[in-house]
Amino acid sequence: MVEKSGHGLLRVDSGLPQPPLDFQLGHLLCWLEWPGSARSSHLERPSMRPNFYEVAGLWERDGSLRDIYVQGTEAVHWDRFDQLLSRYKCSYIFDGAAAPFPGSHSALGNREGLHGLSILLDGPVEICCHFFIAQQLELDISPEEIAGPQAHDEVLSFVENLAGALELSADITPENAEQMPFLTYVPQSRTWRIHDDCK
Repeated sequence: MVEKSGHGLLRVDSGLPQPPLDFQLGHLLCWLEWPGSARSSHLERPSMRPNFYEVAGLWERDGSLRDIYVQGTEAVHWDRFDQLLSRYKCSYIFDGAAAPFPGSHSALGNREGLHGLSILLDGPVEICCHFFIAQQLELDISPEEIAGPQAHDEVLSFVENLAGALELSADITPENAEQMPFLTYVPQSRTWRIHDDCK
């Protein structure tokens, strides 16, 4: 639903909690003053995380998941992923049964069953990896678990740590839509990129 506020601003009811009006006004001014914002198809935010209210549709509860993709992964990147996991509480199942996590290389090499690695963040938020192919690290998140700014920041912090550990860019996308990212994090410049062409 779209309505006009007393300040002459149009507000859209997306079903998500709305930020305070002073936040909206300040954010609008920041957007208008951002260099090249009117000419670019994306917005780069060096050293600044996009906030919970900023990316349209990012955590919309539409019945689908959100994916995190890291492309071009090789053996060294999976080794770094395993090292990163030591910083988080994790659980692993193989073909529906709980088991010790054998490491990414073993999981990728075993096609005899289904893998499920759960990474638990504060919030709580669960991020899952299923080890589909060696050339791409794919994880998924349920938007149902991202109820507010704290959970949102937990996910973005994880993505920053993931991309930094692997030294590869990471995208947050709609489910199975790796070519249409909502967000990209580039670790070399510590920059978040908001894509406004994701439908």
